[in-house]
Amino acid sequence: KVWYDRLTLLALLDRTEDIKENVLAILLIVLVSLLGFLTLSQGFCKDMWVLLFCLVMASCQYSLLKGHNQIITYSRPIYFCVLCGLILLLDTGAKARHPPSYVVYGLKLFSPVFLQSARDYLIVFLYCFPAISLLGLFPQINTFCTYLLEQIDMLFFGGSAVSGITSAVYSVARSVLAAAL
Repeated sequence: KVWYDRLTLLALLDRTEDIKENVLAILLIVLVSLLGFLTLSQGFCKDMWVLLFCLVMASCQYSLLKGHNQIITYSRPIYFCVLCGLILLLDTGAKARHPPSYVVYGLKLFSPVFLQSARDYLIVFLYCFPAISLLGLFPQINTFCTYLLEQIDMLFFGGSAVSGITSAVYSVARSVLAAAL
């Protein structure tokens, strides 16, 4: 028996009619599921932490189903995918047979112990992900991309500040083209 009427279901789930948004949401849901599965299959989570990780994963997928602001809707799953990708990348680097080790001021960078510690900190950060998102400590994904591209342009090419995502992409592309020529 269904306990919801049509209006209650519409309020529960957001109805998106744009095909591009639906395809992007489906791709992000699949990517969140795949990266969550790969992270869980590595055995990083035990006991109660598996449940918490699954809740974090479900909250990312639910934000794609129900979202009022389109940018905020996609921010959570993208951050989740980036964090899971970094966790898997750091784990792979920590398990490498001959990892490169660099010493900066007496601190060994990219040693297996360093990579495992960074991986463990990211796992704890991922567990805190719903609370961090709830408090609004993550910027929207377009703001993050604008800032990242702006920093790449300033640090690598000596560029200047930008005012939006399109100007950031244009500025980095112009700098890369100028450096290539």
